[in-house]
Amino acid sequence: MRICIRTDASVQIGTGHLRRCLELARELTSRGDDVTFLTRNLGLDCQPLIADAGFRAISLPAPEDAFTAEADVPPHAHWAGVSWEDDASQTIAALARLSPAVVIIDHYAFDYRWHAQVKKSIGCRIVALDDLGDRALDVDLIVDHNYSGDHWFKHRISRPFRPAILGGPTFALLSTAYRNRPEFRVREVPESVGIFMGGSDSSNHSEFAAGAVRQALGPDVFIEIVTTSANPHVDRLRSIRDERVGLSVDLPDLAAFFQRHALQVGAGGGATWERSCIGAPTIAIAFADNHRPVLSPLDVLGVLAYSAEDVEGTQHG
Repeated sequence: MRICIRTDASVQIGTGHLRRCLELARELTSRGDDVTFLTRNLGLDCQPLIADAGFRAISLPAPEDAFTAEADVPPHAHWAGVSWEDDASQTIAALARLSPAVVIIDHYAFDYRWHAQVKKSIGCRIVALDDLGDRALDVDLIVDHNYSGDHWFKHRISRPFRPAILGGPTFALLSTAYRNRPEFRVREVPESVGIFMGGSDSSNHSEFAAGAVRQALGPDVFIEIVTTSANPHVDRLRSIRDERVGLSVDLPDLAAFFQRHALQVGAGGGATWERSCIGAPTIAIAFADNHRPVLSPLDVLGVLAYSAEDVEGTQHG
């Protein structure tokens, strides 16, 4: 079956959406499906990463001008860099020859209008990877890997379109490296700490966290910071390396990293389920509104320790 995955990465969006789509693409390919990616260069060129993973990629035109979203669009519409109408029409044109049976969309910028136009023009089914539930999705299936007491209620705005829903961490799109993970060894004293603040970390929370860990645990604790080349502060992080602070960039997966440290400090998002799968003790920090409804109940359940931080850097909890 021909499948197209429409997703983007940028400093603002991060790289997590692309990462989970690559894992999904690997699984689909292993089952005999033909997968093509469709992305737009929003300051981070996804094409090399997709090609290195062995997949074809079609590139949509980069935005020509600064984009201002209209009032009647989803809260994250500006993340697309263009209007939903332009993105939909360019998507349809790009996929005209491919004629995919399924389009998988992993993008907070688009709602039912984008879905309806693409579905009607291409004649495909649409699957949305979405953990927000903040806009109506005219799709056949919603995959929401986040914890929720009631996914039907969470996505109630999409009920008129009657999508099927696969909800909860059971459906998290993790690397196969997590399937045969060794049992995590809990250490009474954290001799080392891992820090992963997402693929882009535009505010350089990684350096701040490293300083906080050093202050709290002393000079002898080894700290490993993991990030990607999409991080605009990667050169700054390289400059603070020493014999007790390591830096790893563009790891193929994070399973071994989450396994090798006594404590993890990191942002919410998809990495929450990777750390949980390993069983790594975690201090998780919410840097986005959609992190809070997930991390707070996980804190109550004892899965992790939760610290919230608003945009200005004020700590909550």
